[in-house]
Amino acid sequence: MASEDDIYRMMDLRDRYLLGIVLCSVAAGISSYLLVNGMWCWDILYLSVVSCLGVLLCIWQIWKLNHKIMGAGNCYLELEQDCLVVCQPEKNGHYESCRIFYEEMEKIVEGSRRGIPEFYVVIKATENERESFILLDDDEQDRLIFCVRSLGYENRRFIEFYRKLLHFGKQIFPDFDQGILGHSQHDFSLKVICQNPK
Repeated sequence: MASEDDIYRMMDLRDRYLLGIVLCSVAAGISSYLLVNGMWCWDILYLSVVSCLGVLLCIWQIWKLNHKIMGAGNCYLELEQDCLVVCQPEKNGHYESCRIFYEEMEKIVEGSRRGIPEFYVVIKATENERESFILLDDDEQDRLIFCVRSLGYENRRFIEFYRKLLHFGKQIFPDFDQGILGHSQHDFSLKVICQNPK
C-alpha cells in the first residue's frame, strides 16, 4: 500500500500549489488594478498575463494531485509467496485489481511510455481454468494483460517493487535474462523482461 509518507508528500505539494494560486492571484490583482487606473505599460501587462497563467497552471496541478491522493489511499502492490496482488485507481472513480499467480504468468513487459514507470503482466492463455483473475471494481474481466502503474508511489519505490518481481521471475522462469536489470531506471522501452518457457 502507498505509505502515509507518500500521501503526506503529495498533500504538502498540493499546499504549495495553493500558496502559488494565492501569490499569483495577488500579483494579477495588483497588476490589473494598475492597468485599470491608467498606469499602462508592457511590464505590468506581462505580469498580469503571467500571473493569470500561473493561477491556471496551479489549479491544474492541484486537480491532478487530488486524483492521485484519492487513489493512493486505496491502492496497493504486494508480492505474496505465490502471486502478485494489485489494486489501483482506474478512470472515473473505478478501481482495477488483480491476483496473478507466478506459475500462470507468461511474461512481464516494461511499459513503452518514456518517464512513466509501468509494466505489463501477461497471463498464459490456456484451456484449463485459471486461478488468476483481473477485476474492474467487482466485475471479472476477460483479458490476459494487466498494466501495473506507479500511481501514488514514488518512482524509486515502484522500481524497487518491479525489480523484486523480476527476482521472483528469475526464480520461476529458467530462461530469465538477468542482464536486462542494468537498464536506466527512467528508460522504460518496450521489451520482454522474463518469459515463461513453453
